[in-house]
This record gives sequence, C-alpha cells and structure tokens, in this order.
Amino acid sequence: MYYPDLSLYEFLSDPRSQGALNVGWLDIGHPFTTGTVTEEALQKILKLCMLPVNQTRGFHDCQFCGKCGEMGVEIKSIHGTIALGSAEIRVKASDKTYAAPNLIYHYIKDHQYLPPNEFLVALENAVVDDSLNQNIPGGIIPAGRFFELATDDYCIAPNLEPHPPLGVFREAIAKIEQQGARVFCEVADIDDGAAICDALLIATDQPIDAFNEFAAEFGADGAQAGDGQSRKLMECLGRPNVWRIPWD
Repeated sequence: MYYPDLSLYEFLSDPRSQGALNVGWLDIGHPFTTGTVTEEALQKILKLCMLPVNQTRGFHDCQFCGKCGEMGVEIKSIHGTIALGSAEIRVKASDKTYAAPNLIYHYIKDHQYLPPNEFLVALENAVVDDSLNQNIPGGIIPAGRFFELATDDYCIAPNLEPHPPLGVFREAIAKIEQQGARVFCEVADIDDGAAICDALLIATDQPIDAFNEFAAEFGADGAQAGDGQSRKLMECLGRPNVWRIPWD
C-alpha cells in the first residue's frame, strides 16, 4: 500500500489518526529517498514496534526483498521475535502526528529508506514509553521470546494429553495477536535452557468470552481474571483487560 510521505493518513478509519501524516508507506513502483538514520532513531522505532496500533489480521509483504514469510518480516530483539507487516506505529510532535507501517523499521534497516527530516526530528524529541520492556513481572515473557526458548512440543502445557505440536500453539497465539492482543507466557521453569510454560496472559481490549474457545481447544481450564501480575501488565500496556489461561 503506497502513500506519499507527508500526505494525509487515510489507510484505516481511526478517529485517533485524524490529521496524521503518512511516513514510510513504500511500494516497489515508487522510488524513495535513501540515506543514513542514526542507531538511536532506529532503536526508538523498534521500541514503538513493540507497542503497535491498528493491528490487522493479514500481513503486508516487503516488495523489495525475499525476507517475508507467512508471518510477515520477522526481526529478532532482546524482547523476542517481532513480526512486521500487520500493524502501525505513531510518532507525535507538538503540533502533528506521523503514521507509519511498522515495516518502516525493516525499510530503514535493510533498504536504507530515509524518512523526511521533520519525522526524524519528531522521533528524536519523542519520549518512547518502553515500560513494557522494563517492567514485565518476573516469570513472564512475551510469547515470541518463549517460542525462541522452547525446544519441543511439551515446553507449553506439559501436562496436556493428547498434546498438540508446538507449531499449532504458535499459530493459534499468532492469530490472537493479529487481532490486536499481546500474549505473554508464565514461565514455571527453565530446564537445561528450555522454558516451560503452564499459563498464558492475554492483554487485550476484548472480553473474557472471546478466549473461551481457544481455552477449550487446547484443553485449558478456561479464561480467568488475572492476579496482581496481570494488573501490572495492564498498567504497562494500557490495556483494559488481562486474561489468564492456565493449564494444571
């Protein structure tokens, strides 16, 4: 999806984005400016990619390279794997807001895209709230990070029988995140470097009933209201609900 830089945002009907300006909506049929972006700016964009807006169900491929998979462009960070191509970020200046696809990180890092200078100035002055990355309660990690540590099918819900493959769990959790939720794993143990998860925490705008089908499909005890750790996640993420799905 192509929009010229600094044109008026109109991709999705979102009252919060009214008057926002487009940045980084690239297309192979339109040339773009290239140049150097500081590592500090790139890291700020990466933090914003951890706090996406306007999450959609599908993924938009990068048209400039062959790095896209079924789950978009995957990048590694200390906080886990992030799939780019299905959400947006916002950078706010004093008098305007810039709307970019989260693929902008990939475009800058791998294709040397140079955003407009006013966007970079706004990014430099922006205070990015990365409390998500600093204040996740102990024993809880993002689902993407968990799947990097998982070594076999029984790393999640180890007592569940019959036990679905780890890949099936991963696909189901990815679908939840495509709907705008954030999924975290409660890590009960790390055995020889492999994480063991016996409960999920889902930070979402949706009601608890939206996850009962998932819980039933995977033999869990149903979705439940979370505890103190859940409340801390709610504060970090600004989501109204955090539901817990445990396996005993």
